[in-house]
Amino acid sequence: MLLTPTIGAFFIALSIYSALVMWFPWGEVNAIRLKPLHIYLLSAVITLLIVVPFWGKLISIFPTTDPYRQPLLTGKARIDVIVSSTDKNVGTKHSNSWCYRGRIFLVTGPEQFLEMWIAAIPGIHVERLGNNQLRYSGDFDLHPENETTWKPVSDLRVAEHALVFIYDNIPPDANVIDGNVVFTLNSTIQVKVPIMPQEIKSDMIFIEDFPKYFEK
Repeated sequence: MLLTPTIGAFFIALSIYSALVMWFPWGEVNAIRLKPLHIYLLSAVITLLIVVPFWGKLISIFPTTDPYRQPLLTGKARIDVIVSSTDKNVGTKHSNSWCYRGRIFLVTGPEQFLEMWIAAIPGIHVERLGNNQLRYSGDFDLHPENETTWKPVSDLRVAEHALVFIYDNIPPDANVIDGNVVFTLNSTIQVKVPIMPQEIKSDMIFIEDFPKYFEK
């Protein structure tokens, strides 16, 4: 029984290497008979060329009981944030009660670790609550070109903060009163991250200290 994904991937690599050494017709590759040492070295090089580019996906074939060590395959995020604004137009009729575009990034400095998006209907719903308050709520999905897909979920802990963008539909004078984002990763890990009060600039909501909200 394979105890870890790494052992399983290594076993496959070793199997490829052994097959190359024992079964590949080396005598037909070169008219000059290859020395045994050359056979072993060439088999090792070919095995590395085959295995290394697919190592992450190869590991993902094998199960692990630690959800944070499993590769990231699916991800969703539910945002629910209340903002204050004196703008009386947003959220008063159907045409301005939906934002069709939005993005969430996990970043450290200039490096991006995760991207989720909303790019189509129904988008983010905007609801007027009264008392100059608006509620924005919606569901984000993992971006199809997300760079952390197939990497361990634990890699997301290195992100320093999260950025939430809600495009084209936040009033210029809007300020966050309260809110949260709930991340669901691989359907097994759920991380609830609060959104602290802040001024919204350039359609962006800033979330500090993201790693501390991971349980492990």
